[in-house]
Amino acid sequence: MATILDYVYWRGDLSLTQDPWRAADSAVLASLCYLNPPEKGRSDEGLSLREFALSLPEKGSGSLYEGRRTLCILAAGSRRFGDIRISRFVYNVNPEAGIQFAAFCAQLPDGVTAVCFRGTDATLVGWREDFELSYSSPVPAQTAAVDYLRDAPGGRLILLGHSKGGNLAAYAASHVPTDVQARIEGIWSFDGPGLDEETAASPGYAAVSGKIHSLIPQSSIIGLLMDYHPVYTIVRAEGASLMQHNLHTWQMDGPDFAVLQDTTFSSQLMDRALHDWMRQAAPEQRQLFVESVFKVLQASGAVSVSDFRSLELPQVARMAKAAAELEPETRKLVMQLFAGFFTAGASSAFAIGRDLLGINWAGPFLAKLNGGSEDGRMEG
Repeated sequence: MATILDYVYWRGDLSLTQDPWRAADSAVLASLCYLNPPEKGRSDEGLSLREFALSLPEKGSGSLYEGRRTLCILAAGSRRFGDIRISRFVYNVNPEAGIQFAAFCAQLPDGVTAVCFRGTDATLVGWREDFELSYSSPVPAQTAAVDYLRDAPGGRLILLGHSKGGNLAAYAASHVPTDVQARIEGIWSFDGPGLDEETAASPGYAAVSGKIHSLIPQSSIIGLLMDYHPVYTIVRAEGASLMQHNLHTWQMDGPDFAVLQDTTFSSQLMDRALHDWMRQAAPEQRQLFVESVFKVLQASGAVSVSDFRSLELPQVARMAKAAAELEPETRKLVMQLFAGFFTAGASSAFAIGRDLLGINWAGPFLAKLNGGSEDGRMEG
């Protein structure tokens, strides 16, 4: 099926006057927000999307760069996106201060300003930030997002972001003054984690919740973390589970995303298990869970999520050893989460890893770890 790349190729000749702004348009900007504009993009005047595209090097860091650069070139050459101006780019990454924050404003041809928040990258360190939101709020990036939105240009606004960027968009909208909230026309969160309980129950969130468009892929994990938005759209996506977090795997049905009625069965099981536990867990317990998850993942030696497509048996064995060292209750929840990492359709080595870890809803290895019987049935 088609992706947002195809959407820009097919629909890029239509102006916003001919065809109003769609969710796919917000997804395009959410993807482009992972690219760094040149120095001119930091100014209030900014630069055109065409200038942005021409400034991008042919090779960049990360496996997703090529797809995003291609998307930027296609969008820059289109009638629909070509006149967009990128401005007020901010980039602040400081591991010691615990902040990874980037954002820019996109001035649309119809006078609307799209405030675009960057999500986390494909590294395990980046993914960990999404999970850390479950026990610590506000994190520095959320505070930075509120400040950035408060200083956004006057006039009509839309907010958008992918992954953590979607969380930042919703969080910032919930915490800015009411005069800024009144100018917000829509908020798009693409597989972004939900909000902390205090924010979700706040008057600020109530004032903007009706403007939030939350979209998640069919096998979502990240987008169902915490108190996610009660109304969300499920999008058909390609790839194995966590790989669907990549916006470029999401499928189009004409000018709109291909919509499904339900998430996958494994996503529903994980959602229920995680949320039942998180509703009862204290913040320090949630922190221990996140640390345990990434202890097991990092035992493989993998640096990015894509590395899990080609795990070798020794790497899987190290993960299994790290999992066996966890406390039983934590281990059980961690292994349920890992069902999303190891699914059918991966490479043979990956499939071996799935079976060794017993993540096939059966298998004596996981059953023993979880206290189940040796024939693979799980208790509880």
